[in-house]
Order: sequence, then structure tokens, then C-alpha cells
Amino acid sequence: MTALTPLYVPRILQDERLTSTVAAWSRCMKTAGRPFQRPDALRRERESLIHGMTESPALRSESALAVTEAECAQQTSLGKNARALETEYRDKVARDYAEEFTAYRRMRLSALARGHSL
Repeated sequence: MTALTPLYVPRILQDERLTSTVAAWSRCMKTAGRPFQRPDALRRERESLIHGMTESPALRSESALAVTEAECAQQTSLGKNARALETEYRDKVARDYAEEFTAYRRMRLSALARGHSL
């Protein structure tokens, strides 16, 4: 019951509300001279962007990229939208598996009570 993420994350990634927000984020990044299609692409390519740089220029480059990413995420409400969708989809999975959640909570509370009595 604590690892339900695979049940809802694929749905979030296909949700038009997220895909349109990611597209807006991508346009913002491209306008800022950082043409990344998706945040995960940025994370995958981050190391190659600083490859061969000494520490100080690499740090400046990574910092500038992080600021640009954060500004675009803020302007497009990417984080806010992603969190809202995660709550929505996670809650739906919780409703779909309500009986299993109830059983899990009961077992957990029972185990805690037994643990305290030991």
C-alpha cells in the first residue's frame, strides 16, 4: 500500500493538463536559450552540459540552468499543476483500493500496539 506510485504516475504523464503545461515549460526554456522538451530530458543531459568544465564554470552553468528551469516552472505553474494532478490521481487510487488501505492501516496499528507492549 506504500508503493502505489506506478498505478497513477503513467496516468498523470498522459494527462492533457500536464502535457500542455510541460509544452509551455518547454517553450519557456527554448525562449531562454535552453531547448529542452521535458524536465526529465534536462536532468538526463545535465552531466553532458558540464562535461570537461572545471569546477567553477560547471557550477555557474548548473546554477544558471537551475534558475532558468525554476523560472520557467514558476511561469508555467508546472510544479503546482503536477502536485495537483498527483493528489487527484493518488486520491483516486486510494478510493479504488479503499478496502486494502483499511486492512493495511488496521495491520499497521495492530503491529504498533503489539510493539509498544513488548
